Amino acid sequence: MGLVIEEVTILREVGIDFSLEDILATPPLSKWRKSRNSRDQLEAAVERIRPEVERELNPRAIYRGVPTETSGIHAYSPPAPVTKAEFVGNIVVTPGELEYGNEHAEGMFDDFVRDAIENVAVQRLSAVVGQRFRDEANERGYNTTRLFAPGSGIENWPLENRRYVFDSLPCEEIGVRLTDAGQVEPNKTVSCVIGFGPDIEQAPGLVSCEGCSKLPDCPYAGARDAIAANT
Repeated sequence: MGLVIEEVTILREVGIDFSLEDILATPPLSKWRKSRNSRDQLEAAVERIRPEVERELNPRAIYRGVPTETSGIHAYSPPAPVTKAEFVGNIVVTPGELEYGNEHAEGMFDDFVRDAIENVAVQRLSAVVGQRFRDEANERGYNTTRLFAPGSGIENWPLENRRYVFDSLPCEEIGVRLTDAGQVEPNKTVSCVIGFGPDIEQAPGLVSCEGCSKLPDCPYAGARDAIAANT
């Protein structure tokens, strides 16, 4: 069944591409791989750690589209493209609990590699669920904006605004919550919004680093674009 306004969609299983080559082709791993001194060590670490992360992944998502005027999002200074849309989609995705097992760890290098692998999984999960939402909106004749995640740096929408997304969805249905202190559990859970409607311009892509204030110093620059190209 496609997108129904005001109806919650829960995805208890989400398939993502998590192959070795796909991970190595995504920043920051693709950038680290360019170093001759660390390439072999990096590839060996990814090959060793990837299966461990994959076993722990339990990707889930929840989303709902609501009329923008009655959504309550205006109180959270949302990105301009969203306010111009007739509807707003609220989306939360989680990779599940990712617990680092130290039995195969080989120091701080492995810690960095594992964190990067987990982040690739989260980025890909967001892209897959976002694309599903876009496809369902398109089936109804609606165009969509890009995805906007509080705290991402794009449009300078502060992280604390994720409270809006979490309050708009029954996130406990997928085992996710935002604590009173503003921390998400599980800790790599991502929230985002997307504007959609019949009278807005279709964004060329769902995810992009364009416009992010963190871009010059971000080791993950280009990750969103690399993932979008393969989604």
